[in-house]
Amino acid sequence: MNAEGIPNQASYPPLHNLDVFKSGEYRKKLTGRQAEEAHAFLKRDFLQTYRAAWETVWIPQPALLGDEQDMHEIASALKKVQNYASELAAAPVGVRETA
Repeated sequence: MNAEGIPNQASYPPLHNLDVFKSGEYRKKLTGRQAEEAHAFLKRDFLQTYRAAWETVWIPQPALLGDEQDMHEIASALKKVQNYASELAAAPVGVRETA
């Protein structure tokens, strides 16, 4: 996307993977039993959540406020990335970051 001139950014990380949950800091906002009991949901794998977080393309809002031609350019860049996904994934990290 960068090579095509389309601004993009990293996705938000999976919520359950944030330090506030991993460290237990969130418990300070809970009361009673909730603050003390085990929260099994934080121990799950959430495979789809990871996939969604790391396979999502985030395009900043200002880039989406362009005209119709801008939208066609964004769609074209996404299609190009999709068409070359296997080659991009196999490229060395430094090459991928500029692609």
